[in-house]
Amino acid sequence: MAAKSADDAVLACHTAIEVHGKAHSVFERYFFQSNKPLRPTTFRTYRFECVLVPKALRSKGKQH
Repeated sequence: MAAKSADDAVLACHTAIEVHGKAHSVFERYFFQSNKPLRPTTFRTYRFECVLVPKALRSKGKQH
């Protein structure tokens, strides 16, 4: 779902750790990172929220 939200979307924060099986959350919120702000999306009971790549990285072209 996150990958379809933006061409440059990648899983971010705690979500990336969960995918690798190293963490667990009782919440059904997932974060992805993109260079442009996007509105949160809901699919069934899951909420996908966009986190912007930090401005310092975007300005230096060092995102992803």
